[in-house]
Amino acid sequence: YLPASRGFDFAVGSIGNLGEGEGPSFYRGTQKIDSWPGAPVTSPLYRDEAVKFIAENRAQPWFLYLAFNAVHTPHVASPNWLEKFRHLPTRQAQYAANLAEADEAIGAVMAKLHELKLEENTLIFFIGDNGAPLGKAWDGSLNTPLVGQKGMLSEGGIRTPFVAAWPGHLPAGTVYDRPVI
Repeated sequence: YLPASRGFDFAVGSIGNLGEGEGPSFYRGTQKIDSWPGAPVTSPLYRDEAVKFIAENRAQPWFLYLAFNAVHTPHVASPNWLEKFRHLPTRQAQYAANLAEADEAIGAVMAKLHELKLEENTLIFFIGDNGAPLGKAWDGSLNTPLVGQKGMLSEGGIRTPFVAAWPGHLPAGTVYDRPVI
């Protein structure tokens, strides 16, 4: 059931989410890999793979599906990111570092598109998969002020980020208020 066996020309990623199940945790193409240097921190891995893919395929049409493990649990990040948030309580610092590292990785991919002058030929979607997880955060519900959480059909379970960008084709700064799926 790996992506390269389901129509993708190439794929790299984690099987399940990090630390789930037994056996190999990663794959590259159709090969399962027991471990990956730097794991379970994966945002830099996915960043590097995406930037390399874009550079290698810049002269032809391509499709890139870039799915980060962040900010799902485990909330792990590189030491330099954890250091930036050391002033926060441990759980908050881990989450903030995890999120910031993913943000940096997305920024690096966007910078590569800019560097190669591919922005106007690239339709970008940024999408979250569900509301915050069940349970309480350090300051109450993870979805405050929304009601509900992951797995629920209330707004806190289904409202997620959705951004579309295509310079020169989609008007910048437009807010679309109707639900999408």
